[in-house]
Amino acid sequence: VRYVRVWPGVTRGTNTMPAMGEFQLTLKGRPIAWPTNVTVTATSQGVNGATNLVDNSSRSYWIATATPVSATVDLKASVQCDGYRWYTGSADSSNDPLSWRLEVSADNAAWFTADAKTNQAVTTTRCALVGAYAFGNAWPCDAVSASTGAYVASGAVLRVSLPSESLAALTGSGELSLTDGATLGVGTLLGFSGSVSGGGRLTL
Repeated sequence: VRYVRVWPGVTRGTNTMPAMGEFQLTLKGRPIAWPTNVTVTATSQGVNGATNLVDNSSRSYWIATATPVSATVDLKASVQCDGYRWYTGSADSSNDPLSWRLEVSADNAAWFTADAKTNQAVTTTRCALVGAYAFGNAWPCDAVSASTGAYVASGAVLRVSLPSESLAALTGSGELSLTDGATLGVGTLLGFSGSVSGGGRLTL
């Protein structure tokens, strides 16, 4: 994953703009450090801009000035991740989104929904961790660069539906699903203890 886009939805308050504090991608439950050259753009923002999502501070926050709204993070290079977490920041609790959607992309063109939440019990405590979430959806393999590896967490599914796709490595204990007509070439399966299903082809 190189690009990540978050769409905050319905907020706790009536007619309030969504606000989010620090946002982090995770791998095996641990946060991934943002690269120094990471950039963030938003379709709507005020004085508290979207760069506050990745400034390593749970006190700062991004707040929208119009909805629907999204913020896109460009990590500048592909990374392995299997989940995410975010903080409330110091905005008023009425601005907390109770629903949101997370999308991922390799090229900022083809986007895939990695997770979506609705009617969540978001804490009213300020500058607090809202929760840690595993990616709830599978997406095609071209959501990650072919020069990187893919980690499939336990209980997750990596679904390949393209006629020809390749990965440098595959690790984890989840499920690799190969749809009919799909082919996945993998440089190494060392570290992969999961299952393989479907009518597609896996080549080494």
